[in-house]
This record gives sequence, C-alpha cells and structure tokens, in this order.
Amino acid sequence: MSNCEKNMKYRLRQAVSDYATPILVWARTNSFYFQNTLFYLIERLYAITLSFCVYLALARGYGPEMLGQYSYVQTVMLFAAPFLASGSEGIIVRDVVRQPAATSEILGSALVVLSVTGLVTAILPLVYVWFSRGNSEGFMSMALLTALGFVPMGFLVIEHYLKAHQDAAMILLARAGSSTLGAVAKFFFIYHHYPIQYVIGATAVETFLLVAILFWAAGGRVPLPQWRFSRPIAWAIFEQSFPGMIAAVAVTLFFRANHLLLAHFSDFESVGQYALAFQGIQMFLVVPAVAFGAIYPRLVQLHAIDRPKYDRIMRFLYLGFTATGYLLTVLCWLTSGWIFHMFFGERYEVARQVFNVLAVANIFNFSWQVRSRAIDLTNQTRFHAWVGLIGLAVVTASSLFAIPRFGPVGAAWCVTLATAVAGVVTTAFLPGLRSDAIAQAKAFLLIPPRK
Repeated sequence: MSNCEKNMKYRLRQAVSDYATPILVWARTNSFYFQNTLFYLIERLYAITLSFCVYLALARGYGPEMLGQYSYVQTVMLFAAPFLASGSEGIIVRDVVRQPAATSEILGSALVVLSVTGLVTAILPLVYVWFSRGNSEGFMSMALLTALGFVPMGFLVIEHYLKAHQDAAMILLARAGSSTLGAVAKFFFIYHHYPIQYVIGATAVETFLLVAILFWAAGGRVPLPQWRFSRPIAWAIFEQSFPGMIAAVAVTLFFRANHLLLAHFSDFESVGQYALAFQGIQMFLVVPAVAFGAIYPRLVQLHAIDRPKYDRIMRFLYLGFTATGYLLTVLCWLTSGWIFHMFFGERYEVARQVFNVLAVANIFNFSWQVRSRAIDLTNQTRFHAWVGLIGLAVVTASSLFAIPRFGPVGAAWCVTLATAVAGVVTTAFLPGLRSDAIAQAKAFLLIPPRK
C-alpha cells in the first residue's frame, strides 16, 4: 500500500471519528432520556395496539350503526375528561419538578381540585344525554357506565408524580397491566355477544385498576395519608389549569363535534364511519405524547436555567414533529386501502376516505403539540382556551355547510382546516410566541433551524 493510500485512509478514519465522536458522547449523555422515551413508546404502542384490536372487534361485532351510537355517547361524555387528571398534567409535573419539597401539598391539592371539577363537569354531559337521547334504548346506561370510570381519575395525579421523577418503567408496568386485563374482559364480552354496555363497564373498572397499580408502583414514596390540602396551591393549580381545561374542551369539541353534527344531519352509520377513521388516526398522536412524556421535565429545567439551549431545542422540535407529520401522512395514503379492506371490509370504505383526510390534520396537530408545551412553560395557559375556541368556531361554521353536502368526508376536511388555523395560524398573534410562529413556518417548509 502506498503512502498516499495510507494517508487517505488515515484522513477518512479521522473524519469519521470527528463526526461520530460528538454523536456518541451526546447519546451517552442523554441515554437516560432515550430509555424513558423507549418505555413511553412501548406503553403507548401497546395501548394503541390493544385499543385498535378492541375497536376492530367492536366494529366487526356490532356494525357501523351500533358503533356510531357507542361513539356518540363516548363523545358526549368526553367533554368532562379535560377537567380530570389529564387536563392539568403539564402544570402538576412542572410544579413537582420546581418545588419537590411541596410535593405532598401539590398532590393533595390537585386531588381535591380535580375530583371536585371532575364530579361537577361529569353531570353536565349526563344531563345532555338524558334530554337528547334518554328515551332511546341503551344510551343512558352507556353514559352512566362511562361516567363511572371518571370517579377515580383525580388519583391519577400519582402518575404525574412518577412522570416528574421520570419513572417511566413503573408507568409502563401500571398502564400495560391494567389495559391488558381490561382488553381481555372486553374481548370476552364482544366474542360472546354481550350488550355493548358490558364493554363500557370493563373500561370503567380498568381505570380503578390502573390507579391501584400506580400507587403500588410509587412504592410508598408519597403515601396517600401524607397528602395535604393547601388552599393557595389548590387555587394556583386551578387558576393555571382551568384555561387549558377549557381549551381542551374546545379542542375536544372541534375534533369530536362532528360526531354530534353527523348524528343530527345524517344517521348513526355515518357517525360510525367517521368514528372508526377518527379512532385510527388518533394512533399517530402517540408520537408527541411519548416524546414529551420523556423530555418535558428536562424542558422545564432548561427554560429556567438555559434559555438559549431551550430555544434551540424547541426549534428542532418544531421541525422534527412537522417532518414526522408529513411522513406519516404519506404512509397513510399509501397503505390505507389494503389496511381498511383487510381489517374492516368494504362496508367501511367511507371510513378509509375520512382517514386519509384526517391524516393531513395530524401535520398541523403535531406542530400544535410543540406549541402547547411552549405555552405551558411561559405560564400563558389562557392562550389554550382562546385558540381552542377559535378552532371550534372554524370547525362548527364550516361543518354546518360541509356535512349536509359531503357527509363524513366533508366533516374530516373541516377538522383539518380548524386544526391548521388553531394550531398554526394563531401562533403569529399570541404575545411572547412570535419566535415560535417563525419556527413553525420554517418547519412547514422543512427549513433546518440555525444552530
């Protein structure tokens, strides 16, 4: 081998080393976050797989019309869900990270706030079902069984504690264990043709089981008897969470209002077609849920101590999630035909068309998820409510025109339009988030951010 060849090989090895070494150092430094991300990913994928299989069994076992009735009730009752533990997750995780000495007071105060608001808000959808469908067979019993699953939701703040301490393994254990047992019960009831109310009852019991396993997983680190109620902390949690909860209701409405509008302007078979596609597209929201479950506590810390690094990471997050949305949309378009034909048959062809349209909405939704974390970290949670209401106004106005003319497919396009307006366009008008608006715009053009 000549000296020239040796020199070229040496330079090549040196170049590879110079490029790879920083990557390996970064990977070793952040291995903990990769591990937690993997745990969250496994949990969400497992839960989504089980949910998809259960929904597949429901669709095939009960047909589009019964599936539509089931989805209608679930939609109405889900308007109470944002006032439960999930509606304040970002606030509670943030406060536990920032004030570890006050953990018992934060958890105890959050439990009281969420239990009271959850109880009050669960009554309203029950009243709506009673007056709108109370005389119809099965609707009220389905609603009551769904509400039963809300009873222990306030205790899910123990999961927020585990997330704040990045104990993803225990969360995986609790959620996988409870969802597995719940799925077994649901498959049993569906296979033996029990009324659909049995399936809903199994879902309610699953929530009780999840809470029990989470407390066991916490290992007595914050025993329930030590939780304390603090009025100032409770008010602070309510004050900062409530705008996000209202926003979540608005978001729930503009994602699910078309279930109700389709029932009004069409029939429950159309609701079933739309609901099946909507359920399928929700699987992709595992991506932001998993990522932020792992890195959100770290973002809280960086926002407080290293703003330039925080800003740089957020720009990369906007780009990464938007690019992922593009990729998943193309994947949906290429595979939806044979997937729906294989699993659901020809009678769900309309659902396939709706699925392809809603895939576009996920591009905007992914970017919206990043912006939501920016809003939480800047303590401007009132913006959640405003953008949610704007999105609701867009989807309602457009749906009143589109649904009578184009049915479920028109409903899907209305949701896509509302997601783009509420999740992206409004950012330019939110004070303190102008840099996020620029980052979102560049991300949609796939322009890499400056280092």
